[in-house]
Amino acid sequence: MSIGSRMYQNDRTYRMAIVLIALAMLLPLLSVPELSATETSSITYGYHFAQPTIDPDSDGRIYTLDGLENDTSAGSPILPIEPLLLALRPAETVVEVRVECSKAVALEIATNYPCNPTESPTGDGSVSYEEGAHGAYEYAGSYVLEGVEIVCIDLWPVHLDENTGVLYYVSDFTIIIVTKADGDSYIGDMDRVRDLVDNPEDVTELMSSKVSSSFSVLPSGSYDYLIITDEDLLGPFQALATWKGERNGEGSGCANIASVLVTLDYILADSSFWGTASGNGGTGNDTQTIVRNFIKAAHQEWGVE
Repeated sequence: MSIGSRMYQNDRTYRMAIVLIALAMLLPLLSVPELSATETSSITYGYHFAQPTIDPDSDGRIYTLDGLENDTSAGSPILPIEPLLLALRPAETVVEVRVECSKAVALEIATNYPCNPTESPTGDGSVSYEEGAHGAYEYAGSYVLEGVEIVCIDLWPVHLDENTGVLYYVSDFTIIIVTKADGDSYIGDMDRVRDLVDNPEDVTELMSSKVSSSFSVLPSGSYDYLIITDEDLLGPFQALATWKGERNGEGSGCANIASVLVTLDYILADSSFWGTASGNGGTGNDTQTIVRNFIKAAHQEWGVE
């Protein structure tokens, strides 16, 4: 091979190397961008607890806090507890729960601090008692009630370190709940949710998007009286509905009552009024829930009292 040929080959190799390097630098720019993560939002709650005191009437040195009951769960130290039920915004689900605490202050060493007994059978037929401790807080998970997810968190402003026997006091807690939109848009009885949770002001009044402005269950029109019955009793109740609508002139103060009959089977078969299977303690699609949703819709759309 001549010198000129070798120079040409070396030059061509050099240029190919440059092209490969350039392509390697451009590949990140040409790659398909990653999809953005699901958009999230957060809710923050703050809790402050005053200095604990010792109950002078208790057997042993039992700490108490004004406004809090003592923990009665089996095996736990008898210490003040703040059990929280925090409702998320409707149509949202929890992504993450974080709890931040102020610096723990040591109160005393209490290696034999009183605990609630836990009964457990032993091999000889007697009963033994187990004891256990916990940290300053515990996230116990969440559940769905009436279409609203509820976060369960327990706070112990005074807690026992079971390894060292030291009692600690934490004055301040910050709870951050990260949420995202949930595809399930069912919203049930918000008054029931408000009565249960510790943040009723955050429970927005929304009607279920599954209950539309027009329904196929009832005939169009307005009604004063709704009768829900079994298929076998349609005849007698139809006579009642007819009588209510023809009482004009019989001295009744409630004349000409417009009534409508609907069978229970017909209501249960309409998914517009179904709840979520995880709601109401796992009975979100039970008969009571579906009928209640139907009655609410009948009241709002047709004026049934």
